[in-house]
Amino acid sequence: MPQETNKNFVLDKNLTINYSQDVKQGILNLMSLVPYKNLIWQWQFEENPYCLPFQPIVINHADNIIGFNGEMEIKILYKGKSHNAIWSCDFFVHADYRGKGIGKYMKEIQFNSSNLVMAFGLSDSAVSIWKNRSCLPNKDICALRKYRSAFNFKRLSWSFYQTLKYIKGRNFRIHNKSYRYEILDSLGDKRVVNDLWESIGISYKKTVVRNYNYLHWRYENHPLAKYQFIHIFNSEKLEAIGVFRKYKSDSYFVDMVVNSSNAQARTELIAGWLKLHASSDIYHCVSTDQLLQKCLMAHGFHKTRNKQWFFVHSINKDDLNPENDWFIMSGDSDGEFLKAASDCYKEMNKEEFS
Repeated sequence: MPQETNKNFVLDKNLTINYSQDVKQGILNLMSLVPYKNLIWQWQFEENPYCLPFQPIVINHADNIIGFNGEMEIKILYKGKSHNAIWSCDFFVHADYRGKGIGKYMKEIQFNSSNLVMAFGLSDSAVSIWKNRSCLPNKDICALRKYRSAFNFKRLSWSFYQTLKYIKGRNFRIHNKSYRYEILDSLGDKRVVNDLWESIGISYKKTVVRNYNYLHWRYENHPLAKYQFIHIFNSEKLEAIGVFRKYKSDSYFVDMVVNSSNAQARTELIAGWLKLHASSDIYHCVSTDQLLQKCLMAHGFHKTRNKQWFFVHSINKDDLNPENDWFIMSGDSDGEFLKAASDCYKEMNKEEFS
């Protein structure tokens, strides 16, 4: 795009255009540094698991797409009631047009387009936009990690700390003989998964609806990534489902469907995960779930210093602290499935990235 086109640029609401297939390529050109975007576009934006529309914010100037803020409309449980909400994602402003208020303008439109707008896994520059709208970050979310081997002083220090945590948590890790787990390459029966969700969803104050259609879309239909599942049974009744991903020596606890107070099922999921990916060198988990965090630390995990950003904007002024009381896992973030897509894309194009 010639730089001279932005010399007399004036931000105007008439620059906002509706999304259509005709502008898709222009958006992909704007996002050219994400080489796999075209491979996941249809899945991410146009195959909504709740059959909700795709209505991103698109800014056009001089027949070029110069701004884009994607969104994924979802269903959530919020204080015991079902609502629609928006995940904000894929926030791009053309380099030649930065500093001209386009980003702020797009967020203003988005914040007024839905009662609830959420964002997770933000860059520092994006964080400032949310904070300028008086949005506060969720304080419960954190990243946890466990190293399997210690080959330098830093790892050795963490290994010692992990061992102390593991010893301290020995009573928390007691296996209940009525529990067993199964490792699967698929979610399993739709009716059984929906029954599990219906029984445990109401135990959370705020969460994304994790019914079969959502989980199937998110983890089984991802165009590039491959996920594995662990089912936890108690006396042959399904009590939990965990979702996991492995890339090279890194293993990720991505998502789970389990009652908010079921510590034993969480413990069994973790034990099954560590056996499933026993050859991994580093194990990762990001969540707001404090009970899961406690169970992970009982298995020798430690909280990292990596800051995790999760914001919620509510249009209802009486809705105080909308960012609090959420059940969130890394799988809720577009950052996780973009990272999974990137990892798979690199594997598909090893020579290019070697």
